[in-house]
Amino acid sequence: FLGASAQIWGHTALTNASFALVCVCWAFYWNLHWNRKESLFAIDNCQEEQLDQEPVRDEFRVSHMEVIKCSDIYRMTFKFPLSLQITSDCSFINLYYSNAKRLMTRYLFSYPVVFVLTAMMVTVLTLINYWRFMNPNSQNVSYAASVLTVVAGQIFGVLFETIVGFLNWAENNRTDADEDNERIMKSFFFYFFSFYYSLFVICVWPLE
Repeated sequence: FLGASAQIWGHTALTNASFALVCVCWAFYWNLHWNRKESLFAIDNCQEEQLDQEPVRDEFRVSHMEVIKCSDIYRMTFKFPLSLQITSDCSFINLYYSNAKRLMTRYLFSYPVVFVLTAMMVTVLTLINYWRFMNPNSQNVSYAASVLTVVAGQIFGVLFETIVGFLNWAENNRTDADEDNERIMKSFFFYFFSFYYSLFVICVWPLE
C-alpha cells in the first residue's frame, strides 16, 4: 500500500508521514471508543460500583438541585450519573447541570478554539520556515528563524495553557477525572503539532 501510494503521489516521505498520522488518529479513536463501551457495559449490567467513584469537584457549578428519594435509588429511577449531596435531614439532593449544555460548550466552543489556536501556531511557524528557505545562503536569516521558531512556540504554549483552563471551566466538568481527561484531549491535539511540526516540515517541504 505504501509503495503504491508513493508511486501515485511521487513523494515517499509524504506517504509515510500520512500513514503515521492515520495510525495515530486511529489509535486515539479506538482508545476513546473502548473507554465509552466499557462504561456503557458497566451501566447496562449494574456494575457501576466497580468503576472508580469520585466526588464532585469543588468548582462544579450547579444549575439547580433535585431531591432524590431513597426509593428512586433502589428502583434505579434516576438520571445517571448522580452528583449526590446529603443534607442535614439525611435526604439526598442531586446537583444537576445540563449535560447537553456541557457537550455543546465542548464541541461548539472549546474544541474550535483549540483548533484555531493550533492553526494560528502552524501558520506562524510555516511563515518563519518559508522565510528561512527563501534565503538558504544567509546565516543571519537561519539564526533569526531558529530564534523566532522557539519564541513563537513558547508564546503559543503559554497562550494554550492559559486558554485551556478557561475552556475547561466553561465546560463545568463534574469530577477531577473528567477535568484531567479534557485537558489531555486538548493538549494532545495542540502539542502534537507543536512538538512534531519540524518532522512535518522535513517530510512535506520541497527539497528544491
